[in-house]
Amino acid sequence: MDHGAISLGSDALYLHKEARLVPKLRAGPLTLAFSRHNHGAREIALEIASLVAGCSAAEWPLSDPPAGRVVPLLLLDASTFGGDSGERLAGEVRQWCAQRATTPLLLHAALAEDGGCPFEEVMQRTPTDLVHAKLYSQIALPWFQQPDFRKAALVALSQELDQRKAA
Repeated sequence: MDHGAISLGSDALYLHKEARLVPKLRAGPLTLAFSRHNHGAREIALEIASLVAGCSAAEWPLSDPPAGRVVPLLLLDASTFGGDSGERLAGEVRQWCAQRATTPLLLHAALAEDGGCPFEEVMQRTPTDLVHAKLYSQIALPWFQQPDFRKAALVALSQELDQRKAA
């Protein structure tokens, strides 16, 4: 019997009282920039913007100068960097990386039922120049569609945005 094994069934998800959705960003306004070529990123950006005061969502490239910080959002799933849309997404991510104002916020959908895939598959599809530009220098936050886990993912996302410094 392996006493080190941990069961992660749906009834095993616990959040500490401190782990709550950030109601308002302390460092001022922030725009989550998403690409139309990154399936699902728009919906996530709009959802978090509706929940966190001071956060807005806008499609990249931004049409108006933002008030405050800009954080690009990149959802890593089974479609990321695939096909023609993937080439266009890669071009936009190159623009994000070239600006170096802030690193993109990475979300990883790992479960197949969420349209996800193992991170290794995302890495295989990622253009080499983006890997060398240190696109994956930060750990991607997990992303889930299942309601209980989605709540935890939104909490983690709001806390990460609250900690992002101005460029």
